[in-house]
Amino acid sequence: PSPHLFNFLTHFIDEAFNEFGLYLVHHMRWVGSTKSNRMGKLLASEFKNALPPGGAWLLSRSFPARQVKRLPYLMSVAPKGYKAGVRASLTPPTKEDFPPTHELLEQSWKAILEALDAIFRRQNYIFGDHFSLTDASIYGQLGMNLVDPEAADKIKQIAPNLFAWLKRIDEGQFMETSNCVNENLIFNEKLSTLMNILMGTYAALMVQNERAYNDAVANGKHRFNEQGFDSGENIYTGKLRGYAFKSVVKSFQVRSWREVKEHWKGLAPSDREILTEQTQLTELLD
Repeated sequence: PSPHLFNFLTHFIDEAFNEFGLYLVHHMRWVGSTKSNRMGKLLASEFKNALPPGGAWLLSRSFPARQVKRLPYLMSVAPKGYKAGVRASLTPPTKEDFPPTHELLEQSWKAILEALDAIFRRQNYIFGDHFSLTDASIYGQLGMNLVDPEAADKIKQIAPNLFAWLKRIDEGQFMETSNCVNENLIFNEKLSTLMNILMGTYAALMVQNERAYNDAVANGKHRFNEQGFDSGENIYTGKLRGYAFKSVVKSFQVRSWREVKEHWKGLAPSDREILTEQTQLTELLD
């Protein structure tokens, strides 16, 4: 594969973890680690010297409640009657007429962990022996779950090689390089497995979001993102990995997805052929 193809893979995986990976990490923090989450206390501790008297205590309680409230916007919807054994403000919420998505997110998170574990069982980094932006993107999301006790334990159990890799990066034990030698970059079946999962989650979601965006604009509707979600406008129904979901149209995701597609179109036919042979659902990029 040419350096141009690896640049595309870096772009694609980076966006996948920024957009869909964020949903998984946020879910595993505020749902997967509901009972043991300590982010409110950690944040308050970091800002205690900048807060007025009593501010740290208030922040330690208000921040988690705010993040839990945002779960449905970030695609995490609890089933009706969901009980977490915590106070109401920390209980992951349901949303009227929205299908539950906990299983979708947890199964997707697990599938990505397993795919990454297989990669790091045989090599040091995503593309071989050199740390790259792609590794930084993956660590930037999944590394956040290291401070979420239950989520961190699940990573260690499901993907021990990935867990060791995350801890190693977290402790700064990695090789930086600005000169990755092209012939040392590796595209193998393990990376193909990860790409297949990201195609069936991130890319499939982006296609459905863009389609809903185009329909909304054609009908003169322009209230998207959190404003649209709060007002109940431009909500669309979709499906990922066999699971139904509802989401608001996110215009910022349309922009980033179109950049990914333009990058794909700019590749040489030979590079597109390599990726098509190794990866399912590349037609979503067209």
